Amino acid sequence: MAPHTPHKQPKAANPAYAARGRAVTVPPFTTQRYGPQGLSLVTTTRGCYAQTHRLPVSMGGRSKVTFKLIGGHPAVDFVNTVGGFEPALVELLPGYADLVAWAEQAGLITDDHAARLRRVAECEPGAAAATLSAARRLRADLDAVIRAELAGGAPAEDHLEAIRDAYLAALAHARLTRRSAYGWQWPASSADPDSVLWPVARQAVDLLSMTDLTRLAECSTVNCRWIYLDRTKNHNRRWCSDDTCGASARMRRYRATQRHRAPAARSE
Repeated sequence: MAPHTPHKQPKAANPAYAARGRAVTVPPFTTQRYGPQGLSLVTTTRGCYAQTHRLPVSMGGRSKVTFKLIGGHPAVDFVNTVGGFEPALVELLPGYADLVAWAEQAGLITDDHAARLRRVAECEPGAAAATLSAARRLRADLDAVIRAELAGGAPAEDHLEAIRDAYLAALAHARLTRRSAYGWQWPASSADPDSVLWPVARQAVDLLSMTDLTRLAECSTVNCRWIYLDRTKNHNRRWCSDDTCGASARMRRYRATQRHRAPAARSE
C-alpha cells in the first residue's frame, strides 16, 4: 500500500473507549445499510441523534440499536464503532448483542442469523464475550492501519498480521461460490458466536486490498475521530456527516460572524 499525503493531520487515538457521552439533539440524519459486497442498499432517516451515534429504537416489540453508517465501506464503519468526541470516546459495542446488531444493520449477516446468534449468546455467554474481545482487537488493528495511511506512513507489521490471521480464520468456514462472480460465502445458519466476525474480517481485507486508500479521510471537526471514504470528485468532503459535524461547524462560523458584527453595529 503506497503512502499518500493526507489533506488533514489525523488526531491521536484515545484509548478511553469506555467513557460515557452526553446525548444531544440535532437535525435528522441518514443511515445507510450495506449488502454483502459493501454496496449501499437502503437509506432510512431518524430524527434524533446521540453523541454516541448509537440509538435505541423500538422495532417489533424489542429493543434494537441503530448505528450511523457514514464511512462508505463496512470496514470503515466498523472502525467508527468507537463514537463520541475526544477525549470522552464511547464504546459503541459494549456487548456481544451490540456487535450482532451492528453486523445485521451493515448487511453482513441476515436477520435470521442475527436472531440465532442472540439466542446462542444467552446460552454461551463466555464464548460470546470471547468473540466480542476478538472483534475489538480486530477493530483496533484496522484502526491503526488506517491511521497510519492517513499519516502517510507504513503500518506496523503486527497489525497487518493480526488482520491476516483473522481473515484466514474466517476463510476456514467459507465456501467459494459462484453467482455473478466467484466469491466467499459464509453459512447463514451457523450457530458459532464467531460467525458474526467472519464477514467483518473479509471486509477489512477488502478495504485494504481493493480500495483506493487515498480516499480515506478523517472528519475535520477538531474532536471527532470518525473516518470515511471521500468519494467526492475533488476530494473536498470535510465532515463525517454534513448533518451533524458539518451543521455544528456552520453554526460555529455563524455565531463567530455575529459576534464580529455586533461591535461594528454598536459603533455606528
